[in-house]
Amino acid sequence: MTGTSAEKRPDWFVIIGKVFFTLILIVMIVTALACFVLYFIGVSVHCAEDNNMAPDYPENSLVLVNRVEPSVIQTGDIVTYVIDEKGTLKIAEVTAKDFSSRQFRLNNHQSPEETVLWDNVIGKTITAVPHCGGIYRFLTAEENRGTLILIAAILVVSSLVFEIIAKRRSSRN
Repeated sequence: MTGTSAEKRPDWFVIIGKVFFTLILIVMIVTALACFVLYFIGVSVHCAEDNNMAPDYPENSLVLVNRVEPSVIQTGDIVTYVIDEKGTLKIAEVTAKDFSSRQFRLNNHQSPEETVLWDNVIGKTITAVPHCGGIYRFLTAEENRGTLILIAAILVVSSLVFEIIAKRRSSRN
């Protein structure tokens, strides 16, 4: 009884395609949900731009920052702050807090202490994921939006091609 549908071998091309696109979809959904939850609990995501706080926060780490009022930040806390008009971020440890001038004295491992206004502090640094900041920077850079749209379009078209091939192969049998 050869040729019956019960004896057909699985089409590995179709199976691999479906698994691949399902995994991509799962990664996208989990990432979107994580960003959504982080946003609503007051956590912002940033990228460590340099090695100021290495080895704890190496360059290109994905840094999670809890947005808090400067008044609750204590000496010894690790904070993320803005250093210029372009929005460049740094990470440092608070060594002193001056209520009268509303400033922090900050120290990182690479450079001398500096004074930062309370308004420039984003919040307390929660944790960092090493080597993921470059990916985050690529995904959030405005100049990469065209590339990301092209990648999404290729994935959608590829998925459709897999389905068309699968239907043609199943209609032949």
